[in-house]
Amino acid sequence: MIWMHNSDQGIFFSTETPVWVSLVMLLGGVVTIVPLICFTNAVRLLPLSTVGLMQYSAPTGQLLLSVVFFDEVFTPLKFAAFAIIWVAVGIYSWDMIRGHRASRAALRTEMLE
Repeated sequence: MIWMHNSDQGIFFSTETPVWVSLVMLLGGVVTIVPLICFTNAVRLLPLSTVGLMQYSAPTGQLLLSVVFFDEVFTPLKFAAFAIIWVAVGIYSWDMIRGHRASRAALRTEMLE
């Protein structure tokens, strides 16, 4: 953006651009960075396994959106890849839950003794 502005190709605070357009562009940066800061602070409070699992929700939502609303072709090959990924996520989640339950049971046993 700086290079384009210096070579007279940029529109940010140029004489031909209304001031409100430049202000909206600045506000766009603020609107973008605030959720990223909130996400970063929230991620610090969560276990990494939970964060990793959450990262699958955005691509899944995008897939559903594209298939349902934009008539994206969902070929059997794409479905197979999607299914394999979610089966793997399911296995990982099941193992994580099982391990969590085992550690809680061990802790209860320790406390009772």
